[in-house]
This record gives sequence, C-alpha cells and structure tokens, in this order.
Amino acid sequence: MSFLSSPPAGAAADAAAEATDAANAATDAANAAAEAADAATAAAQDAADAVAALSAQVATLISGLKAQLTALTNLVIKIQKKVKA
Repeated sequence: MSFLSSPPAGAAADAAAEATDAANAATDAANAAAEAADAATAAAQDAADAVAALSAQVATLISGLKAQLTALTNLVIKIQKKVKA
C-alpha cells in the first residue's frame, strides 16, 4: 500500500477536494451577490434620477401656479378698482 493511497491520505484528499468545492461555491455566491448589489445600485441611481426629474417638474409647475395666482390677484384688484370707481 503506497502512502498516497492509504486511507488517511485518501480522506485528507477528499476533504481538501470538498473544501475546494466549498470555496468555489462561496466565491460564486459572492460574485452573484456583488452582481446583484451592482444591479440594485444602478436601479437606485435610476430611481434617484427619476425623483430629481420629477422634483424639477414640480418646481416648474409651482412656479407657473405662482405666476397664475399673481396674474389672477392683479386682475381681481383691477376689477375691484373698477367696481369702486
């Protein structure tokens, strides 16, 4: 019986092979998690960009509403002056 084929050596080789397989599986899982994290980061950035765009649109709408309110207020003041005159 040679040294490499003895039961303890065979068991050690099997254990080493299993450890290598487990390490490879852990690496694959870590890589998959990193890819998922990258995808989530990209999705979050897209969402943040969309929120920023909507915020700009809301600001524009509010500015337009303020201008309309000012114009309406001025019109009401003119009408009040004419009615009083």
